[in-house]
Amino acid sequence: MRFESPTPYSDTPHQIGEGIEKRVYRLPNDAAHATLEFKYENYSNEQIRGLFYFQKICHLLFPAHIVDISQSGNIPDGTGARAFARTPLIKTDADPLHSEIQNAYIAAAGDSESLTEAGSQLWDQAAAQNEQNEPVQQFLDDAIKAGIWHASDPWGPQDCIHDAAGGFTFVDTHVPWMETVDPVTGQLVKILLFYPDWLEQAISKLPAERQKPAQVFFTRLMQIYRERNIPDKSDMVYKPLTRAELEAEGY
Repeated sequence: MRFESPTPYSDTPHQIGEGIEKRVYRLPNDAAHATLEFKYENYSNEQIRGLFYFQKICHLLFPAHIVDISQSGNIPDGTGARAFARTPLIKTDADPLHSEIQNAYIAAAGDSESLTEAGSQLWDQAAAQNEQNEPVQQFLDDAIKAGIWHASDPWGPQDCIHDAAGGFTFVDTHVPWMETVDPVTGQLVKILLFYPDWLEQAISKLPAERQKPAQVFFTRLMQIYRERNIPDKSDMVYKPLTRAELEAEGY
């Protein structure tokens, strides 16, 4: 499949969302998909390949609540490589608040600190609705227990689209590990943003028709992670807490 890189802020394709890391477009020749373009960071090919398999696993774990993925890759752009992902387009007809929030973020170039007061109020309204929505909160707890929701990279209300039947889908994607310079050694290191033991256990509990492909994707994901031959510093990261654990800690 050939991917035509969208031009930011052009008349076509149509921009439908933006955050700190990504812009989201609907391409004129592909109304069935959303195209996520990573704005700044040059991700390694391994990270972007890993993103595809990781998102596939997440969708198999929670098919009703995490968007699937169709494609990911890196496109040379003269400064390195611009990463992209393509996911099925989740319609917002029944969730006008989501569209309003995304329009506010587009106007603020994805920077939450630059949101207008009205935009901030919209975000607060969506956050309050999700906090009071028991199925959403239960899903987030289950995602933590499955090892896929990292403490430093949570989904926010701007990533959640509600439907008319009371369901919801989280539509963001994330690379499965970060690569950064160790401040002590000066070496480039990798840090997992998921927990393999927890994730493999969650996969083992899936029904057979989802467990088999999820296990294949997990094996491939871990192979790609090992292929990225730089030091592993995943032990530097704190694990997230469920609501019950947070309450036990006094939060």
